[in-house]
Amino acid sequence: MSWPWILRGRRARAVYDRVTEMGEGIDVLVNSAGVGWFGHASDMPSETALQMIQVNNAALAQLIVLFLPLMRGRGYGHVISVSSIVGGFPSPWAALYSATKSFVDTLTTALHRELKGTGVHVSAVRPGPVYPGFSRTVFRVSPASPVPAGRLAVRPEAVAGAIIGLLRRPRRAVYVPRRFGAIPWLELGFGRLVDRVAVLLVRRQGA
Repeated sequence: MSWPWILRGRRARAVYDRVTEMGEGIDVLVNSAGVGWFGHASDMPSETALQMIQVNNAALAQLIVLFLPLMRGRGYGHVISVSSIVGGFPSPWAALYSATKSFVDTLTTALHRELKGTGVHVSAVRPGPVYPGFSRTVFRVSPASPVPAGRLAVRPEAVAGAIIGLLRRPRRAVYVPRRFGAIPWLELGFGRLVDRVAVLLVRRQGA
């Protein structure tokens, strides 16, 4: 699997240069590119791990730091990054993916606070597993490990609607669907119980 268009730092810079050459500035930056792995971390090729970090974190961070000065200079703008519910609920079989989304959540929260009162907003969208779009990306990385979703599946249109909602009413984060906002509290209040359940699930998967 290869993501040359976004893995190379110069590509993010090329996007920035193209926008500035047009001379119209930028009002909204939406970071939605992502790649995932579903399976045991011990089975993940090191190249895949590096690709995931580069796409989910490095490219995202570079685009943000490139465009933020333009937004601050104009006194308005909005950065929206698509994260995941697993950013606040570390998931077995998606260990590195969970960690990359935790990075997105932490960066978003810090910048949200840092830019308060500047006219620039920073937000995160935290959906459940998005079908069918993201599932195809996961399958290309780990075809032997289908991603369970069931009733947790989220349609791409719901994520798009959440992004539009943030533009109308800026907030630090929104969950898709909204009820998923309780999941981080489950981790915080019942983490030890979750640990035990996770062990049973991993064993059932044949670990």
